[in-house]
Amino acid sequence: MLALVITVATLSAATNSPPAKPRAAASQTAGRGLPFHGKIAAVDKVAKSITMEGKKQRVFHLTPETKINRDNVKASLDAVTAGVEVGGYARELPDGKLNLVTLNIHTVAAKPAK
Repeated sequence: MLALVITVATLSAATNSPPAKPRAAASQTAGRGLPFHGKIAAVDKVAKSITMEGKKQRVFHLTPETKINRDNVKASLDAVTAGVEVGGYARELPDGKLNLVTLNIHTVAAKPAK
């Protein structure tokens, strides 16, 4: 009998609680992920952005959280120059701005396949 009273009290407390507020999805607040690779056309160190070569030149913006690596070693914006082969990962914000998460500079030629 006591177990029945406890069960009923627990169920009624659970059903009387206010509905949970839906959380904003992480992808909505952070933007969708976008891997990229190619050659850098221009570097703007004042605006902290890079422009990629191609038909549609994309501009990527560096943030304080951006991780820059040169040949798998941590580097700074000074290591980024035009004409260098790069790859990385960016987040597209709702306004269309592309923020860099990681930027990997490749100066060592890839090893030939056997």
